[in-house]
Amino acid sequence: MHSGRITCFEALVVIAIFAILASLFLPSVGGPPPLTDKELHLDDWQPGRERSAVPPESLRVRDADLAGVWSDSIGYTEMTIVPLTDCRYSVSFSSHTRCGNSGSVQLERLAEYDDGVLLLQHPVRELFGDTYRRLYSVRVDDAIWLLPSLRVTEFQADTSEIPYRGVFTRATQH
Repeated sequence: MHSGRITCFEALVVIAIFAILASLFLPSVGGPPPLTDKELHLDDWQPGRERSAVPPESLRVRDADLAGVWSDSIGYTEMTIVPLTDCRYSVSFSSHTRCGNSGSVQLERLAEYDDGVLLLQHPVRELFGDTYRRLYSVRVDDAIWLLPSLRVTEFQADTSEIPYRGVFTRATQH
């Protein structure tokens, strides 16, 4: 019968489990600096199949207020969009994970928004390699989403399902 006291081994197991969980959810300390354009070598990038992919017309939003912080559903990639006085936007893009020292990406972009398409001056790359330059504003379930061009092909033509990762919803407004 167990007396209600834990053994040293059980205490060490509990501490180890908490340490592992903390390393997964706490930001890394002393990790490598964020990757920038220089390290990502985006100058030669060319869009693939997503160049011609367009979301269904029924989902498109042609004129949305983009100002604010936009985040993917798991919080690993984020964009802060700020309108400029010349009808362009400043976009601060960051992508990271929450575990260990796996790194991060931090990029600054200028963008134009026309007819529901946010076109970044230069492509961005998420930490795990998804690269895109064009995002579409779409409406699903009464919410506005920013859909990167490479995610358009993941949409089901007959449904309004948002792909799990890499699609941005507004976290805050400026």
